Amino acid sequence: FQAEDGIRDCLLSRGLGDVYKRQVRAPPGKIKAVKYVTVPSSLANASDVRVPNLIYASAYKRHQTAELVERAFRAGFRGVDTASGEGNRFNETGASRDNDHYLHIVMRFLGVGEALRNAVASMPLLKPSDGFFVQVKVHHVSAPKKGVEAPSAEEAAQGAADRVTRAVRHGLRAIGIRQAGALLLRGPSNDARRSDVLSPADVAAWRALQGLAEGGVTSLIGVCNFSPKLLEQLLALDGPRCRIHQTKLRADRAWGREDRSFALAHDLLVQAPGLVSGNRPALDRGREVQKIASSHGISPEQATLKFALQLGVVPVVGSTSALHVRDDLAALAAAPFTRAEMDGVEFAYSKGRKPAAPHVKMPHAKSKKHK
Repeated sequence: FQAEDGIRDCLLSRGLGDVYKRQVRAPPGKIKAVKYVTVPSSLANASDVRVPNLIYASAYKRHQTAELVERAFRAGFRGVDTASGEGNRFNETGASRDNDHYLHIVMRFLGVGEALRNAVASMPLLKPSDGFFVQVKVHHVSAPKKGVEAPSAEEAAQGAADRVTRAVRHGLRAIGIRQAGALLLRGPSNDARRSDVLSPADVAAWRALQGLAEGGVTSLIGVCNFSPKLLEQLLALDGPRCRIHQTKLRADRAWGREDRSFALAHDLLVQAPGLVSGNRPALDRGREVQKIASSHGISPEQATLKFALQLGVVPVVGSTSALHVRDDLAALAAAPFTRAEMDGVEFAYSKGRKPAAPHVKMPHAKSKKHK
């Protein structure tokens, strides 16, 4: 709740996961310009798309969105990730049931748009080829209503498609752009999670995203948090192809090795949000990352980002302090890890080898003397 209300340590916070977690500070290193990775277009016979190899997340910035996103652009970021329609907070009309949360989403879009306009106006020397990449995520799952009969499969599918289209149109209009660098479908539905089979609503939502791509809204479409089985079913559908999979990479699962292997085999770009905050135990108690970071003269957080970059993963970071924004960008200039170092980090925290909890000595209770 503190993170969503913007109550953070402005100097030390890296994002949502660090509201209650200790930060390891490191002096800012040499800043290196963000590079671009080339991704095949989702559309047939279309040119490849250039995606920044480090993207800034606008989530949970609320009224500070414009300021923080613009600062990230000025520091060197060239891509921003923003979202609309989060989970079961949305009802059948596509509008939020929580007015405060709805205002939060509106502020996020408007803030990203303001940051874009200010950055473009203040950076006239920016090359056209290095333009800003705006990525919009949309959710298609609706919240159940008490006392209202659940919609049929056909009605649920139509509702999902309508929500996706409205969310994208609303987001682009609020940001002030006509085209998005990429559109991502958040999900999947609860039915798909349980059965590992795409539901009619999932398919309809994906078809809506494909229709937007064919209509010129974007050249790249993808999904968030789909299992390899669901991705395989999605890739079997005709039409514009899925090219991006955004998913959390956990250290105790070999940094999402299964997801990364599937993406490599099917030519998908993997994006990873929450690399630092989501793997804080490995960074705090794991010796492997700390040892490699020390040998390279960087912080464990920077070592984690560098490790992901060498895997071909695009980290999505949401640092709120100027110091950590610089640290994130400085990870790009860190010396490459050796094969042995990469293997050491990848498998150090896999299942069965999780970092041991720190040993805490408990004070001995003083025995009471009986009279």
